[in-house]
Order: sequence, then C-alpha cells, then structure tokens
Amino acid sequence: MKAKQQYRESTLFGVPLGANSYAIGLIARRKPRSPIIFGYFFSPVGSGIPERFDMSSLSAETAILKCRFGDLGLLRGEWPVISQLLPWERSDWPMPKFYREEPLSGRLYAVTYDDSNPARTISDQAVDALPPGAINDSLFGYKAVEITLRLILRNLH
Repeated sequence: MKAKQQYRESTLFGVPLGANSYAIGLIARRKPRSPIIFGYFFSPVGSGIPERFDMSSLSAETAILKCRFGDLGLLRGEWPVISQLLPWERSDWPMPKFYREEPLSGRLYAVTYDDSNPARTISDQAVDALPPGAINDSLFGYKAVEITLRLILRNLH
C-alpha cells in the first residue's frame, strides 16, 4: 500500500546532502496523487534540518536547481517536510520551459508541461538553439536530485 502523501504546492522540505547538511526544496507544482513533482532547490541554510530560516531569501531566481522529480524521498521520510511557504503565490514560482536534444538527429526541442500537472506534456517545439540557463528535460529520481545538488554546490565553492 502506498504511503499517504503529506505535502502540497508550497511545501518546503529538506534534502540530505551528507555531513548533517540539508538543501531546501520547494514543491511548486504537483497534481494530487501523482508521484511527479516540479520544484525549486536552494543552498543549505545551516547545519541539520532547518526548522527556521529567512524564507524571504527564497525566490525562483535564487534556486540552484529547478527540476521535475519523483516523490519517493518525501514518501519515505528521507526528505523531511519543514513547513509551508506562506503566503503562497503560485505565479512567483513558474513552471519553466524545458529543453531536450534528440540523441540521433541532434535536434533541439522546447518542452512545455501542463501548469497543473508536471507529468503531462503540452507541447514539443523544435528550436534552433538552447537559450541561456536552459533546463534539461529530465525526470530525476530522489537520489539523482541529492547527487546533482552535491555536484552543483561543489562547483559553487
């Protein structure tokens, strides 16, 4: 039996990075009862699971990772829920376009997902080039999110 999901859009949670360090995650899009989430991730704000921190420093622009990911870390309790980001203004946390390259042809595509369901593709449109800051069209497992965050943070320092 699947565990009951105790999170929704605006939920802040911790992502363990090792050595008692946690990045902050924010659920920006989630269709109820779906395991696929779109979220923003931020640098650690101290040691241990952050219980209190300055939420005003969080914005879509300050995220170090934006991605679609599975909810297994949340379901298993490995990613502890911290609180809700209130007031929640969905428009402050947009669902971006994602980009992918076909392996054989090398063609580039802009991928748009349903704003209310990050598992549902709305369109794939061919593009000539990737824009600056293009987000790769991937679906991360929860361990892949942890590894990617560690790599990003290592490269920032």
